[in-house]
Parts: sequence; structure tokens; C-alpha cells
Amino acid sequence: MDCRLLAMRLGLGLVLLSLALALLPPDGGHSGPEPPPPKLPIPHNPKIETALIVTAMVSHGLATAETRDGRIEAILELTGSVSSADPVLAKLAALGVAIEAHSTGLIRALLPLAKLEEVAQLPEVAFIRRAYRPIPLQIRVQDQGQGQESLGPIGAVLFHAHKFKGQGVRIAVIDVGFGGLSWAIAQGVLPQEIIADATDYTGEGLEVGTNHGTAVAELAHSVAPEALLYLKKIGDEVGLANAIDDSLRQGVKIIVHSVGWFNTNFSDGKGIVAELADRASRLGILWVNAAGNHAQQHWTGPFRDADGDGWVEFQGSQEELKVQAGFGELQLFLTWDDWPRTCQDYDLFLYDPQGNLVASSQNYQTCTEPPTEEINYLALEPQFGAYYVRVLARNRLRPVALKLFANARLEPAVPQGSLPAPADARGVLAVGAIPIERWESGPVAPYSSQGPTSDGRIKPELVAPDNVRTATEVGFLHRFSGTSAAAPQVAGAAALLLSQHPEWTAPQVWEALEANAIDIGPPGKDNIYGAGRLNLSLGRPRAIREIASLIRPGDQAIQGDSLLVTVRLVMPPSHFGGLVFQERLPPGFRLVPLENAGAEFDPEQLTWTWPIVDPGSGRTISYKLIIPPGPGGLSIGWTD
Repeated sequence: MDCRLLAMRLGLGLVLLSLALALLPPDGGHSGPEPPPPKLPIPHNPKIETALIVTAMVSHGLATAETRDGRIEAILELTGSVSSADPVLAKLAALGVAIEAHSTGLIRALLPLAKLEEVAQLPEVAFIRRAYRPIPLQIRVQDQGQGQESLGPIGAVLFHAHKFKGQGVRIAVIDVGFGGLSWAIAQGVLPQEIIADATDYTGEGLEVGTNHGTAVAELAHSVAPEALLYLKKIGDEVGLANAIDDSLRQGVKIIVHSVGWFNTNFSDGKGIVAELADRASRLGILWVNAAGNHAQQHWTGPFRDADGDGWVEFQGSQEELKVQAGFGELQLFLTWDDWPRTCQDYDLFLYDPQGNLVASSQNYQTCTEPPTEEINYLALEPQFGAYYVRVLARNRLRPVALKLFANARLEPAVPQGSLPAPADARGVLAVGAIPIERWESGPVAPYSSQGPTSDGRIKPELVAPDNVRTATEVGFLHRFSGTSAAAPQVAGAAALLLSQHPEWTAPQVWEALEANAIDIGPPGKDNIYGAGRLNLSLGRPRAIREIASLIRPGDQAIQGDSLLVTVRLVMPPSHFGGLVFQERLPPGFRLVPLENAGAEFDPEQLTWTWPIVDPGSGRTISYKLIIPPGPGGLSIGWTD
């Protein structure tokens, strides 16, 4: 054979092989661009967010969603608080700034594009940025059959039977939209008489946009049908602050917020949104928040760059996160643990399945901007394969942890620490989700966000049912899935407790919800289930012990002596469901069960479990208590 022909064939084979490898999706990593892309040449003002400048540059002379009449919407962070008579308002008006709303230290306004620099020069203005945007925490899943609904399983039916229906309790639903509200009122899904107030803080119209808030209100109403609802539509943190202030003035006792806020903190309970929730909590409101649906859409970890090329290594030497995104908007939020202002500069890049750079976020972090990057990319054409995310360290001064959220599945994902604000706040009762069809056994929904917070606190506090039916259409076949559906049921449950105990404070309601929860998963409170499954109880089971012994008072107990212990357990007359009794022994003692009364006995945990116990009925168990040797008299005590 001609050697030259052989060489040509081998060369062609190598070319075809290389092309095939380039077209195949990567396995465990994707060969990204080298060297790193240069920083975008943007005129930088330390008092203006880079992304806002980019928006202004792109929008100049164009009619875009970000601009109105040649003005751009922005948030002004002030050096102090602001009131209606504040002089800074007059200064802004003189520059052509239209004030839309304000709260303590913040103004939402429309700024003329040509006046951005002049507004930034005002001494009262600390920083100008885009508004934070709340995102509803619902997901869309295929209907999984009829299943059972939640009023019975969570215990609400018993409260209704005893005439505790949330009467006298005011619940605020602070959400991003109440589409279909008029229909829900006309159909009696949300009776007109239980809607005490409905306020739009966005200027768009209460029913414009999503029906998410209407579905949340419907679930809270189904659990607490006589509670009064205060519906509040917000679109940014200024609206949130004003909605909270109005709730306090209106005597609201419970706020339900099935919404997440990204890039507002490092999941440590700090930042403007978490602080607003904590303030409401300190002033007597029980704040119930969806935990989030990001257990599979979150990554966090320390900065790693073993090869020194500037690209963050997410797992081993892998410098990319795979994003399983489909048609529609892909959202990515990057932050790092250097709040509130950072001198460390990280940039965020998105590549399509063919390795093309399709979007980036390259803010200039120069000690005045927050440690955040954000991409909102609209995929208008279906793509085969995954997108890829890269993070580049432009200026790294010290080791920090990073965190990335997406609205699509990430590989690898880190479920731990995946709660968005304000579910991470100290004063917020965060609620995870278990699908109603596996309510008794679990496990938690795979998307339900998990703790701990970045400062080590256990979250969420409880789990409640999701994938429940609603009349308001929020998903496939009218099933509402996600922690958005779980949170309003806990808010309704809290209202039932307050109608039974109107003298209780918010902390007492919180304590009762946790105390009555049914532990599930690892024993004790944990970062997946919190205290356990939501479980309403009008009373608590009682345990009455009787101890029989031949040891006389003052005698010394010797090894092998024993006590006969009989325990009578009584279920409250208004409670139906499972019963678990756990015994805790003094050190060194051993227990030998004699009568388990049909319970499943766990010798490791010393627990007796009955799946179903009727209201008012009892169970009697007995066991032999083996005494260890010891000097002196014997004294035994228990705490129920």
C-alpha cells in the first residue's frame, strides 16, 4: 500500500475522531475557553452597580423593558433614613428623578439615563443598583394521581370539629402576584368576607402576572377558613418593607411568604430581606416562609484553583457546573462570603452545549459593590445537551466560600445550605415539603431545600405537605408542588392554634408547632426535616408510670435487682394518629420489655411506636428495669 495514502487515511481518521469528540457532551468536565475572557470595558463608577451601567448603555436610545421614557428603574441606597419631607427627595426631583416608593434607607425611582452620574454624586446617595426581585418557590411536576389531601393528615379536621377555624386571626400573604383572584372570589374559593385587604405595591395591578399568591392564599384559607387574609403584592425590597409596615399597623399575627430572594446574603440570616423578616418577628409577627426548592439547584464550596488558571474548581479538577436547562429563561445567581461590600472580583460565565459563550456577568467589585453576579439568559431555541457554568477569579485577596443558585438542576449539586433568604433568617419559621402521597413515610421532596445556614443553624423548622390540589391553577392538573405549597398550610395551622389560644405569642405558637411535630428522618431536629412533619394536636398524650419494687427505702441496690415499671399512655380525646413513646433511663440501667401492647419496640432508641391510636384510647406497656451496682440508697426519677 502507498505509504502516503495510508498517512492521508490516518490523518482523515484523526480529524473525524477529533470532530466526533468535540460534538460529544463532556463527561465530568467540559473543555472551556483558554485563556480567560478579558473583562468587559465598561466605564465604572464606584457608586453605581456595574450591571445597571450595562443596562443603561444597552438601553440608551432604545425602548426596552428596563427603561421607561428614557429613564431606568433603580434602587437608591441612602446614607440615612428617608421621610416624605426629606430634602433629598427635592434634590432628586430637580434632576428629573421620579420617586415610585421609599422605605427606611431605600428609594425605588426612575432615573434619567443622562443623569445617573449626577444622582450618584449626591452625598445622601450611598449606592445605586438594580432592585432585588422575589421569586415564587413553586415547581411544576406531573400529577401523580389522586392521593390524599392534607386537612386530615395534618390534624386540621379535628380543630375544625372543635370550632377552632382561625377566627380572630389575621394572616398576611405577601407574594408576587394574585392572578385569578376575582375568579377565586366569584367561585367561593376565597370568600369575599375573609379578604380584609388587598394592596398592590408594584403599580402593575394586583391580578397582573402570576396566580402564585392566590394559590398560597387558597391553601392558608383551606386550613384556617375563618382567618382574615391580607393580600399584598410586591415586586422588590421596598415593596416588601412597606407591606410589612402595613401588616404591623393592621394587627396581622402571621405572615406567609412563599418566596425566595437570591443574592441578598450568604445564607447566614443577614442582608436587607432577612433583616426585614427578623424585624417583623421581633415586633410580634409569626413569619412562615417556604424553605426553597433548590436542593438540586445549588452548589457551595470553598474557592479552589489547584492549577492556578483562575477558574474555580467545583469538584476535583472540574472547572464547570453542568446545568440541565431547557427552553425558557435560565437564571444563575453567584455570591461569595464577603458581604456587604467586597474588593474581591469574581465573574460568572455561561456556555451552550457547543462550548460557545452565550452570557456573562462581570461586575466590577472594587470595594463598593456587593459580592454578587447574576445571569438571566433566555434560551429561545431548544438545545441538545447541557449548558455549562464557569466562575473566574479576577482579583482574589483571601480564601472565601462561594455559592451558586440556579433555576435548573446542577451537576454536581450540593443540597446542604440551599435555603434562599429569608428562610435562613433567625426569626423565620422555614418550611420544607413532603409530597402528600408519601406523607406518612417520607422521604422529603428531592427538591426541598436543606440547612444548615452558613453560620451553622439548623433549618428548616418543619416540613408540610405539597403536591396538593388547589382550585387555583398553578401546575399540571391543579396540583400545587414545592415548598410554596407547604408554607401556607403551616401558616393556617398557626392560625388554628391562635384561635384555640388567643393569648399565645408568636414564639409560643412556634414552640407548639415544633413540639407537636412528628419526628421523621434522623432522630431529633435535623437539616432536612427540621423538627418533623406538621402535626396539629388539641392536647398532648399523657404518660402515667407505676413502679413496683421489693427494695425498701434506704436499702442498697445490688446488681441484678430490678424494678417493674408500668406505663399507661393516653391519647387526647381530640387527637387521632400515630403515637411514639420514648423512655430515657438513668446511666447504667438496662430495660427488658415485658408487654409492648402491640407497639413496635426499638431496643436501640427505647421507643414504642403505634401507627394509629384512636382519640381518647390508651395503651399500657411494662418493662423490667435492671439496676446497676452502686453504693448508698437508690433514687430514680423521670421527666415526661
